[in-house]
Amino acid sequence: MNNGKNTDYLKSKLQDNRTLETNLEDEVLRRSLQRRGFKADKTEGNATYFDGGTYNKTTGEASYTEKKLPIVLEKMNKLHKMPSGNTLFWLGIFFGIAPLFFSDSAFFMFRSRAGL
Repeated sequence: MNNGKNTDYLKSKLQDNRTLETNLEDEVLRRSLQRRGFKADKTEGNATYFDGGTYNKTTGEASYTEKKLPIVLEKMNKLHKMPSGNTLFWLGIFFGIAPLFFSDSAFFMFRSRAGL
């Protein structure tokens, strides 16, 4: 079932090559590449194949394709998904509550004529 969350709309593909340590296990490789949802598909000889790339265990070369949003949208997305450790966390909470206050306070700005 596709709920529209995992689309690649506006994302561009970027080729990335990194040199990592040699003979890394799958879990250490996932942490080194910092890829969410990493799963090694198969291992043939010295090459480990995963979604969008390969890793050579003897040389430590990792070559993979990443999909990224444009920089402006990436920054807005990070602001939207603000974790509690971020310095702007409480500012985000304030700007979430402030519209609720302003919209509810509008009900008390004028006297009701129904009571007359």
